Amino acid sequence: GTGGAAEPMKRGAPGDDRGQQARRRGGEGLGDQRGGGGFLGDPGVPRAAFAFKVLCTEGLTSFLLGARGGAKDEIQQETGTKLIFSNKGDYFPGTQYRVLGVYSDEATNIVQALERVLARIVELGDDEKARPPAGGPELLGKEPGEYVFRLCLSRQMAGLLIGSAGENVKRLRRETDAKVFIDNDTVMGHRLVRIIGRPDAIIRCTERVNDIVQRDKDTEEFVQYMRTVNFLAASSMGAWDDDQGGHRDPRDDRRDERRDDRRDRDQRDPTRRGSTGPPPNLDRRTGEALDQLSEDLTLFPPGTAEAAYCISCLIPASRVGALVGRSGDFVRRVEDESRAKVDIEKEAKGDSRQMTCTGGLSDIYKAHAMMMQRLQDIEAKEARDEVAKGRRDDQGDDDGKGRRNPEELMAHIAELQRQLEQAKGSGGGRRRT
Repeated sequence: GTGGAAEPMKRGAPGDDRGQQARRRGGEGLGDQRGGGGFLGDPGVPRAAFAFKVLCTEGLTSFLLGARGGAKDEIQQETGTKLIFSNKGDYFPGTQYRVLGVYSDEATNIVQALERVLARIVELGDDEKARPPAGGPELLGKEPGEYVFRLCLSRQMAGLLIGSAGENVKRLRRETDAKVFIDNDTVMGHRLVRIIGRPDAIIRCTERVNDIVQRDKDTEEFVQYMRTVNFLAASSMGAWDDDQGGHRDPRDDRRDERRDDRRDRDQRDPTRRGSTGPPPNLDRRTGEALDQLSEDLTLFPPGTAEAAYCISCLIPASRVGALVGRSGDFVRRVEDESRAKVDIEKEAKGDSRQMTCTGGLSDIYKAHAMMMQRLQDIEAKEARDEVAKGRRDDQGDDDGKGRRNPEELMAHIAELQRQLEQAKGSGGGRRRT
């Protein structure tokens, strides 16, 4: 509309070409879409010309739907959009994020709705800053003033966002001053995207991403994208069955089951939680280096990041027991968090034992960094205890023979990134196993 508040969305108004297109995309011919006619789309999704899907934490969902959906209704009324949430307990695959579909016959209305959702993210993020949650913040970036905005794109949209050799996403980062991370995994035809930055940078970035999303609107894939809000229901009805990358590795499901079992045991026995605790938070520089590595890997051919790689190092044999935790509990937590496999040889080599991390390229470095951070924490605690007791360590030159400190790890990651750039420039990118 022009001037004043936006008019409520009109679903396919007569005489409007966009409305006619919306009607065609909203219901007719969906039986011919992927899924063999088993999934006709979520029934609550309106017939609209444009769509965008946001991923919401449970806290953000409750905030928007609380007080009888007052915040949601306010956004709809002010922007002329329709907001549709996935059902309770129905999350974007592999996450605990509810899906929020934003629909309108005007693309600019969607941007206005996203701005208002971001305002709620900022408000909740500030609450996390004032009262840090036990599991760590979900809506805050690593730098002061940064927030996290999550969304999901279809495979084709993600390809448009990345561009040839990553040129599009690189330009987007430069011009909006926002960090954009695109998950390597394609799940049921979708890829998870994180936009991190200050609110003004996120707004600039989401405007550009929305342009990319709506550019895809006349494709069959867009129809499936806009009609799929409840992924659990879509999967049970056979949607996206021909998506080779659309189903989680069974190992992920087993890891989730083990993680949930441990959480249940921890809740029953609070003293058990204190034995090893969750994996440590990585220091900022190491975390940023790992994020940059994951970001670079999105520019390479599909499968590069998921191929099997391994790295090994030596760790002090005397500290293995404290490092792995009770019954190997800490190692399993690291495996759950990083999705890599961590093995420590049973036989010592002198005063050291070899640790090997196996998995996807960014996963193994994340697991390695977590284990090294844990080892440093153990050594720091031992040093503090000795000082407190007035003792000196006669083996002060033992800094963990054969292991990499954070500076060495970052240098190793930087060298790997340099090699990736060389491979990309020479037409390489072939994966090694």
